Amino acid sequence: ETALPAFEAARLLNPHTPEIDYALARLEASQGNAEAARTYANQAVAKKSNYTGAILFLAQLSLDEGKLKDAIQSVLSALVFEQQNSNLLYQLGVLYLADKDYPNATLAFEAAIRVTPEFANAQFFLGQAYAYQERYEDALALFEVLAQENPDNEVVKNALTALSEGKNPFTGIEAPQGE
Repeated sequence: ETALPAFEAARLLNPHTPEIDYALARLEASQGNAEAARTYANQAVAKKSNYTGAILFLAQLSLDEGKLKDAIQSVLSALVFEQQNSNLLYQLGVLYLADKDYPNATLAFEAAIRVTPEFANAQFFLGQAYAYQERYEDALALFEVLAQENPDNEVVKNALTALSEGKNPFTGIEAPQGE
């Protein structure tokens, strides 16, 4: 309760500082005030258009509200400023996968792996995107690498078995909803 007036006072003293708006956004979100949180986060981005933290916060608010396309747009906005950020590329891929936009998910995961070749989660979900597009040979090649690196992983083993039989191991499995 006392934090809000303190932040508001700091905001008046530093009206051009986006960090205070972002802190207020997080505070409002922690209290369940999504609309106020969005307002403050937008104000932070208005003060500093490349404020990636606030942009991603807006993406999370959109996800929480079930607005997947808005979340995708927020991550795309952040990528304008951090094009080589493998974590952002990965998040974009996860969002596209959840949206069943497999070609764009593929592009995002491939880009994440180009930046960080050892990004195992991106490799896994790229394999999933390939499988949904019936690119089983590409998926199989990825899962063979993952199996070498994770020989005891049952999910990887099951995926390898299904893919070697020309089947999609992910049929009927809900795509991730963002991380």
